[in-house]
Amino acid sequence: MQQQPLFGNEPAAEVDTDVAQAIAFFRPVVLEIRQLSAQAFTLPERSAARAAVEEQIQDRVSGIGLRATRVGLTCDDLLAKINADLKASPPPHDYQPHGEFLRHLLDENTAAHADEAQTNREIERLQANLKRAVMRRRAADGACAGFVAGHALRGGPRA
Repeated sequence: MQQQPLFGNEPAAEVDTDVAQAIAFFRPVVLEIRQLSAQAFTLPERSAARAAVEEQIQDRVSGIGLRATRVGLTCDDLLAKINADLKASPPPHDYQPHGEFLRHLLDENTAAHADEAQTNREIERLQANLKRAVMRRRAADGACAGFVAGHALRGGPRA
């Protein structure tokens, strides 16, 4: 009869630290291989540029293969573990708005442009009103000056 663990939490399967370090070390290399592969597919076949990119890819894969044999795995097994680790980790934040938040930002932007246009129209209207008010004030100032100068009645003699 087997003994049951006291607390119900058995020790986790031991993780080989060499494999874990290899996975952590080669994560960025695998991402670089992906970028280089995408670049290679955009280049014409049998071109010198494509051959150079494929040589870079092969160089990085051979580095992974050397480390894989050192930790007792095949290159494909280590690549599979690295890809599984990349798939399990959350994607990096691209800081781009998505979904409803994007719609909200676009609506805010449109509303801000509309507010600016409305404010510019009101400024133009108020500037026209200001011109009329200045002309009325000047006329009133002239009338006051005339009154003070002795022109109390319109058309009448001076006081």
